[in-house]
Amino acid sequence: MRGGKPPAEPACHSARRFPVPARFTGSADPSQSFNLGGARERADARDMDSEVPDMTIALDSRADNCRAPARPRRILIVEDQPEIGEMLAQILGPAGFQTFIATNGVEALDLAAALMPDVITLDLNLPMKDGQAVLDELAANVRTAAIPVIVISAYTGRLHPTDQVIGILRKPFDIQELLDTIGVAVGAV
Repeated sequence: MRGGKPPAEPACHSARRFPVPARFTGSADPSQSFNLGGARERADARDMDSEVPDMTIALDSRADNCRAPARPRRILIVEDQPEIGEMLAQILGPAGFQTFIATNGVEALDLAAALMPDVITLDLNLPMKDGQAVLDELAANVRTAAIPVIVISAYTGRLHPTDQVIGILRKPFDIQELLDTIGVAVGAV
C-alpha cells in the first residue's frame, strides 16, 4: 500500500475484502498537474474515475447499504485569462470538485463532450469561438444540452441565455455566490 493508512472500514458488515486492480494514467505525483485530453487537470490523481491501487471493496450479502463512493463532481472552467481560470480551480478543488480548464471556445466544446462535466463555468469573451457561440452549440448538442452552465463574465449584457444557463455572475463576482450557484447545479443545496 502506498503512503498512508489502510482504507476505513465501511459503515456496514463486510465479510471479505478484495483488492481492486489498479490502472492509472497521468502523473504519479498527485501534487503535479498533468494533461488529460488537452485539459489541465487540477484534481488529486486519486480522485480520477480510474481504479486506485490501494482501494479495497467490501463484499457481504448483508451489506445492502454499502455503496461505492461517487466520483468527484467535475467542473469545466472556460476562461481565457489563465489567472482567473487558476483562481477558480484553486477555489473549487478544495471544495471537492475535480476541475478542468479550457482557454478558448473550441477547446471548451471538445472537453464538454469528452468529459461530460457536472457543471460548466463560461466566460463570454473567448478566443476562437465566443462564449455565446459555445453556449448555443452546447444547447444544440444532445450530448451536452443538459449540462448546467454558469456564465461568469464582465460582458453579460450581450448574453442570450439558453435553458441550461442556471446562473449569471458578473465579474468581479462573489465567491460565495459562485459556490452557492454550483451547489444548486449539482443538487447539493
